[in-house]
Parts: sequence; C-alpha cells; structure tokens
Amino acid sequence: MPIEPLIRLFVRFVLPKAALKAVESIPKPKESKGLNRDELRQHVILNRANLRYENLSGADLSGLDLSDANLSGANLTGANLTGANLRDANLSDANLSDANLWGANLMGAWLSRANLTGARLDKANLIRANLTGANLSGADLWDVNLSGATMPDGTKHD
Repeated sequence: MPIEPLIRLFVRFVLPKAALKAVESIPKPKESKGLNRDELRQHVILNRANLRYENLSGADLSGLDLSDANLSGANLTGANLTGANLRDANLSDANLSDANLWGANLMGAWLSRANLTGARLDKANLIRANLTGANLSGADLWDVNLSGATMPDGTKHD
C-alpha cells in the first residue's frame, strides 16, 4: 500500500483521537464561586474607552483605570470615582456634580467647562489639568495638587 493514504488515515483518525485524549487529560479547574467585586475590577479595562455623552450617574467607578478615556459630555452626577485613574482623560463638558473623586488621579485631564459643583476632590491629583471654565462651586478641594493646572479663569496655578 502506498504511504500517502496511510498518512491521510493517520491524520484523519489517529491524531484527532490523540489530541482529544490529551485535552481530556488536562485537569479540570476546581469549582469556582465566581470572582468577588475586587477581583472582577482587576479585569476591567476602560483606559481609552469612548464613554462620550454616556449616562453614568451614580455609577461606582472607584479604583478603575479610565486613563485617556473620552468622557466628554458624560453625566457622572453622584458617581463614585474614589481612587480612579483618570490621567489624560477628556472630561470636558462632563457633569460631575456631587461626584466623589477622593484621591483620584486627574493628572493632565481635560476638565474644561465641567460641572464640579459639590464634588469631593480632596487628595486628588490635578497636576497639569485643564479646568478652564469649570464650575467648582462648593467643591471640596482639600489637599488637592494643582501644580501647573489651568484654573477656571484661565490662569496657571504654580
């Protein structure tokens, strides 16, 4: 018998059975009770996300990486952004009224014309952020780093 038909038979019947046997021999993972909230957050990647004009009112976005995200015009009223990474994010024209941005990283973020009334920004990093035309009425700015930031009136902070 010529060798070529034997090779075809081997490839068609023997290899698939061997591959199936190899796969079946892999131990199955232990039953999982699912990821808890903190474990799940480690797998959420929102950097560079386009969330323009999205309604995220009251959303819990604490600790998430939203760096370079486009959140322009987004409704983030009362959102929890505690410890979130918003480095270089576009938040222009966003509504962040009553949002919690405690300890958030907003370095280089674009917050022009953003509504930050009543927002909690204590311990936030706003180095080189652009706040031109932003409304900061009633915002908590305790221990905020504003080095090099452009303030609502267009002046640079030292």
